Amino acid sequence: MPVDATFPVKRLAYMLEDAAVAAIVTTKAYQSAVDPFSSSIPVVYADSSDLYVDVLRYDATKHCLATPESEAYIVYTSGSTGKPKGVPVLHRGAVNTVMHFPMPGIGKGVRAMQFMAIGFDNCQWEVWSTLSFGAPSSCENQMYSRPSIKSKC
Repeated sequence: MPVDATFPVKRLAYMLEDAAVAAIVTTKAYQSAVDPFSSSIPVVYADSSDLYVDVLRYDATKHCLATPESEAYIVYTSGSTGKPKGVPVLHRGAVNTVMHFPMPGIGKGVRAMQFMAIGFDNCQWEVWSTLSFGAPSSCENQMYSRPSIKSKC
């Protein structure tokens, strides 16, 4: 479930509890954002050396349990009519979106920057399309404001 770490703690707490999140996967840069929840939900830091895998010996097919009908992720609505609601997206729909709306020019040797907010549903298309066609995706950093990036184009 993609969650924007800049959301208010109360909203994050509601979403994490409502979705019955089993673990939070983040990076150490967001440690302070997940600290309020770390006593009740295990936190996995994706940039930890403990997670490094020997990709030459790892067989992902032995570990993949997902089917087209499995939930890929949950996106929460804005909550404009009350409380935010979690909307599950199935693997079938996520893969269909990536394969039927490719990103022109994206592939090996190209780097892409993620501009959409992580909690926005179209962000998943932006991230997974980029990764699926062989390009790395970088999250927008506050250091790089959009005007400064546009000036380089």
